[in-house]
Amino acid sequence: MFRRSSWGGAETHSQPKRRKRLRQLVLQQLESRNLLASVSAPPILQWFDSSYETIEERLPDVFEAGYGAIWLPPPGRADSGNQSVGYDVYNRFDLGSADHPTLYGTRTELAHLAGLFDRA
Repeated sequence: MFRRSSWGGAETHSQPKRRKRLRQLVLQQLESRNLLASVSAPPILQWFDSSYETIEERLPDVFEAGYGAIWLPPPGRADSGNQSVGYDVYNRFDLGSADHPTLYGTRTELAHLAGLFDRA
């Protein structure tokens, strides 16, 4: 009726069945609470090639689709002019002005977009 368990103590034949049943009950509880479904963080959208204005207009659609955050390219002025996506950094403190915007927009537009992200 008794056998040796892996930890060295005696174990009855019914104990493995109890452990299996206990494991099933715990998993059922977790599934009923949707804890297993929500363990992962929401996905991050890598959003390049759009102006800050376009991103602002489409922001409700992005969060409605289930994205939890947005990854934007470096906002600073790039070395190859306003056609660069920002990875050839020329001046990382120049985020664009009204008379000389970067490829994505201006410092003011970026600040406004960041405020929208905080509220979302």
